[in-house]
Amino acid sequence: MNGTQEQVKEAIYTTTLPGLKIVVKPAAKEVIQGVVFSLPGKSIEFEGGFFRTTDPFIQRYIESKKYFGTKVIRMYELEEQEQARLEKIERGETTEQQVPSKITTLKSHKLNAVLENSKPMEE
Repeated sequence: MNGTQEQVKEAIYTTTLPGLKIVVKPAAKEVIQGVVFSLPGKSIEFEGGFFRTTDPFIQRYIESKKYFGTKVIRMYELEEQEQARLEKIERGETTEQQVPSKITTLKSHKLNAVLENSKPMEE
């Protein structure tokens, strides 16, 4: 890879909305010389509540949506929140250690199964 190329990082997103499907490009029809052609669309589907991609366009697209940060969250952000929570517990600033956190729930066998059985969406 040369210095001008952006390093592709995988992003894993999770959602609280069951069966979420985000339409990136709707399907369309085009007529060329009287013949109708169907043009496929492009959508993002969350499998088991998770979606992974290495496509920077798709990452920017998801993160530009109004529900990003509330209904759709990038996993590293949850990991950062979890790290901050654990640091507060270590400093004695909170006693919530008995309450399972979001990240504990998200790192269940379901996430592992999704990651093992899916491939990142690429262009």
